[in-house]
Amino acid sequence: MVKALSTLSNNFNSYIKSLERTRRKIESLFSQGDLSRREIEQIYGSLFLHVVIGFESFIENMFLGLLTNRFKIKESKIVPRVRFQSDIIARDVVLGGKRYVNWLPYEETENRAKIFLRNGLPFKSLDNNEIENLKNIHCIRNALAHRSRYSMQKFEKQVVGSMPLTKREKSPGGFLKSHFRISPTQTRYENLVSEMSTIVAKLCR
Repeated sequence: MVKALSTLSNNFNSYIKSLERTRRKIESLFSQGDLSRREIEQIYGSLFLHVVIGFESFIENMFLGLLTNRFKIKESKIVPRVRFQSDIIARDVVLGGKRYVNWLPYEETENRAKIFLRNGLPFKSLDNNEIENLKNIHCIRNALAHRSRYSMQKFEKQVVGSMPLTKREKSPGGFLKSHFRISPTQTRYENLVSEMSTIVAKLCR
């Protein structure tokens, strides 16, 4: 059954809304003193990892779906170079014998798109600001997932940089919990999740 690309966008938004309900609950517990600062920062990190995993799943699902006619393509510029009869076959070819492929850093997706889709569209349609946001998102994801000296140093250099943050806010979890803006109040986690949602909507447009 052929579905609209908007189905993917709707599914992603439903997923992040469910995570947002969790975030609000933990913020309430924190404000009541039932969670420590360390605990809420850990939960912020966990929620962020879930969002990024969902984002990567979205990209893979969309990528394979475009190659198998699983999604209705309204934009005439989106032209697969090759069509596959099923997701299983498409996955085998795209993965090239590997158990999985990386969709982030986003450059990996762009390079793959240039091979399988004419002009790499729609994945080559993001602007420089969106690409930069995805670089930061991937950097934060690695710092949370690996905690290696390299990933932490890269996070501090690429993401934190010269931002006027407290020592706690310079950790991945603390950074996500910190305020992106005061009025209306928005955490950096909320801002980055909003950026991913915007990118998803643009790719599905």
